[in-house]
Amino acid sequence: MLAIMNGYSGSDGLEDSVNYMIDLLKEFACACDVELVYFK
Repeated sequence: MLAIMNGYSGSDGLEDSVNYMIDLLKEFACACDVELVYFK
């Protein structure tokens, strides 16, 4: 699965949003190996 999050409004709150998305994936999609890749 590929999940993309964009920071159109800047990086404020982006890390919190990513962590929330990861928690949801772990809880509801049984994700166990999550790899984060940041692009600037």
